[in-house]
Amino acid sequence: MLIIIVLVFVGAVLWWLFRVRQRDMAQCQAVLGLAPAQKSPPKPGTTPEGFAAFDHRLLEGTLLGRPASFSLRRVRSPKVARRDRRGSDFTVLSFTLQPPASVSLRIQPTGLIGAVETWVRGTPGDRVSVDATFDDAFTIYSDTPAAALAVLTPALRERLLEFHARILGTPTASTSTKLASGLVIGTFHIDGSTARYLVPGSPTKSTAEQVMAAAPVLLEVATAASG
Repeated sequence: MLIIIVLVFVGAVLWWLFRVRQRDMAQCQAVLGLAPAQKSPPKPGTTPEGFAAFDHRLLEGTLLGRPASFSLRRVRSPKVARRDRRGSDFTVLSFTLQPPASVSLRIQPTGLIGAVETWVRGTPGDRVSVDATFDDAFTIYSDTPAAALAVLTPALRERLLEFHARILGTPTASTSTKLASGLVIGTFHIDGSTARYLVPGSPTKSTAEQVMAAAPVLLEVATAASG
């Protein structure tokens, strides 16, 4: 009898999780106006931080006049034993760029994610300093520092800082707030023919709303990086 009760309970939990996922995806579709993607195996890759990643494409279509996709990225750290690699989830909005960007750069919020990257990679040699105010909110990575600095005009830096303040909703003066910002605000990543915005957390209405707010800023950065 006990086994039957346990099986019924497990089945109920799995059904509830399935319904929650359905609800989340319906809300993401409503926010972004994208359609369900065709089912396909996760796409393996490696993040700039050196982590193994698997991208699950969920939605696709056109957003702000550009081909776009909405994905779940599961990341595993190479510093953790394989049996313990539960990993982290990220919600990813991607745009296809034509022509490809001529400058590759990553604009990452200052905080815990950067601290983890330093732990895994050591101090990255591609880190670029802009100015004290901007460096307090974001960390820039690029293999071409001079070109990245040229992309980040004063107007574009101001646009990024406004977005940072809008999402975080509080000044970044305290150490705790700086660390937390890396878990709340996403990363802008321009690389060749792809522009991505990656926010920590699995796809929900909240993360969809954030990537939707980030979309025009991401395209502005991509346009500047395309020259």
